[in-house]
Amino acid sequence: MANNKSNKKSKKTNTEALENKEAKIDNIQEAVDNKQDIIAKEATSDDTLMDFSKIDDEYKGELRRKLTPKERFFRTCEKFGDLFILNLLFTLTSIPVVTMGASFTAMYTVTLKMVRNEDVPIKDGYFKAFKSNFKQATQLWVGLLVIFYLIYLQFQHIFSASGKSADILVMVLGLELLVLTFTVPLLFPLVARYENTNLNMIKNSLLASILHLGTWATVFFLWMIPAMLYYLREAWLFYTWYLWLVFLAAFVAYTCSYRLRSLFDKLEAKPEDGEEDLVKMEFTKQVEALSQENNTNNIHK
Repeated sequence: MANNKSNKKSKKTNTEALENKEAKIDNIQEAVDNKQDIIAKEATSDDTLMDFSKIDDEYKGELRRKLTPKERFFRTCEKFGDLFILNLLFTLTSIPVVTMGASFTAMYTVTLKMVRNEDVPIKDGYFKAFKSNFKQATQLWVGLLVIFYLIYLQFQHIFSASGKSADILVMVLGLELLVLTFTVPLLFPLVARYENTNLNMIKNSLLASILHLGTWATVFFLWMIPAMLYYLREAWLFYTWYLWLVFLAAFVAYTCSYRLRSLFDKLEAKPEDGEEDLVKMEFTKQVEALSQENNTNNIHK
């Protein structure tokens, strides 16, 4: 009897232990399911947040289009203040003359962001670009100074030369000035936007000017028209020279950046789906042709 009772008790305790284990397993499984539900909800909530952020951006853009005249006035004053600070930084960093290349690059870096309505701190953004592009921009600028000096010496030699030698020098000088005219205007904006070697920067600047004459003409004449006016009316330079130290240089760079933005958007635009498919098809054809040539060469060998 005692043995039967003890056996019944042990069976009862075993069944209770099994039930407890099963209950724990069920609780664990339920906790796992709840965790998965929470993760799924968080994922969907992140997606909806991303969608709402896009809606918020569109809403902000809509608000930006519906600014009142008073708000537009204050926004314009703020822009003029940023250009004033930017011009002062450009003037201060250009005092050594040798650093003007880095100064132009840093100024274009900031104005290209300003025309895209990017939030850029003027002082920090300027000095960051000045420091990161200092070496390359200074090398290019010093190279241009050397070329300008050599052209000046050629001018001096032409006045003393005569006959066919003078005609040849004039032709060579005209070709050099033509190349410089199409190379310099877009050189430092390209340095501000892209990373490349000095030689490739010069090549790309020349090619971009030839292929995009409208952008080149805008940048070239915005900088050259004041110089031509000062050449024709020297008194104007006497009355307005200080404006270039505090505002006009940054204003011209900012105006040029509107046209440069469209150029860079074209250069950086991805091909459309149809065009991309055509490029892929052409690439696969080239690969197949190369593989066939390799197979025939292996057979001949």
